[in-house]
Amino acid sequence: MSTREKVDSIPLRQSKGRLALVDHAPMGDRGLYPYYVAHALAAQGWECSQIEARPSKAAEWFGRLAQRWMMRLEPHFYNPASNSIVIRSLAKRINKRIAGGGFDGVICTGNPVWMAGVEQPWTAWTDHVFAAVQDLYPINIHYQSPRNKRVCRRFERRGLSRAGMAAFTSDWAAEICRTNYPETAGKVKTVLFGPSMTSVPDRKELDEILAKKTATTCNLLFVGWSWERKGGDAAIEVTRRLRQSGVDAKLIILGPPQIPEYVANEPGVEILPTVNKNQAGVEKRLWEIYGQAHFLILPTTADCAPICFAEAACFGIPVVTTIVGGTRSLVSQNVNGACFAIESFVAEATTWVRELWGSPARYRTMVEQSRTEYELRMSWDSNIGPFIEAASPFWNCRKGTIR
Repeated sequence: MSTREKVDSIPLRQSKGRLALVDHAPMGDRGLYPYYVAHALAAQGWECSQIEARPSKAAEWFGRLAQRWMMRLEPHFYNPASNSIVIRSLAKRINKRIAGGGFDGVICTGNPVWMAGVEQPWTAWTDHVFAAVQDLYPINIHYQSPRNKRVCRRFERRGLSRAGMAAFTSDWAAEICRTNYPETAGKVKTVLFGPSMTSVPDRKELDEILAKKTATTCNLLFVGWSWERKGGDAAIEVTRRLRQSGVDAKLIILGPPQIPEYVANEPGVEILPTVNKNQAGVEKRLWEIYGQAHFLILPTTADCAPICFAEAACFGIPVVTTIVGGTRSLVSQNVNGACFAIESFVAEATTWVRELWGSPARYRTMVEQSRTEYELRMSWDSNIGPFIEAASPFWNCRKGTIR
């Protein structure tokens, strides 16, 4: 994958400038959010090119060597990617490509740790700081040694010190940044991401979709890659309890490549093939899947700001999820869904869904509220303007260089 990859699905009539998008994820991959950030910026006239966050091969080799050595000394698993020499190499390569690229601005959509070597002001639009996820995700709890965490925090502070503005996709991530790095408080903002789609139904199309939905079977949609982390077993249990209480509930599962064997024999469960968003016709298929759903259920145990919540909102689908990470920035209680504690999720979610499903007028109101939430604060159109307004003071479009 080229380190300079344009998002060419939107032709630029008149370019306002060139932006560097820093991330380890390929910007051309429609399954990942950097593509949609670039797509939204391109719609506003900004040409985006990727700078891939990757260290040199020599640094990667040293990181693996350090891993073997450190695991003899520490009881924790040592992450070679969090070695200080690896991070310095990565940051140096990013800085070199920025300096020689003639960019008007720089946006990091990934980890601020990577930006520790960037000499020019840059802007962030991401869902986390390392300080927020270091003990949230199982992979970080088990994969990061205390030494790794100290190194990442040190480089993250250094990177954020050079950021002109840092936008996060939840109040949770923004507040953790302010708390752990008080010197950043004046530059931190909350700006949400939109859905991982390039087209969404307008109001007329949504009315047609809603008119075709069944009114007898309550379809719960579960979307996620990791069955365990996203709470697949809890979603199954909610479906069971709804059916036991007399609700004709059906759980539609989309995403996980690995699902426990028992799920296939579970009554009221449909397992859909995993979709690849880079294949032609996939968005049409996603419209069909979301078009069937009455609720999005995601009992996640670790998440920053799930983009599928914005996808559900654009289809007017209420979300029922857990209180974890930044979920409460995306789901307003009894407005476009509900959030419950992980420990009590199954019981409370079952009651909430059953009562809402049993009141068609209340359910229809929440459908309308969900779509309104999308239009006001969960779409790319509603967020790209505030992001550009906050970030552009740190871009210099007239000279074609970073200020």
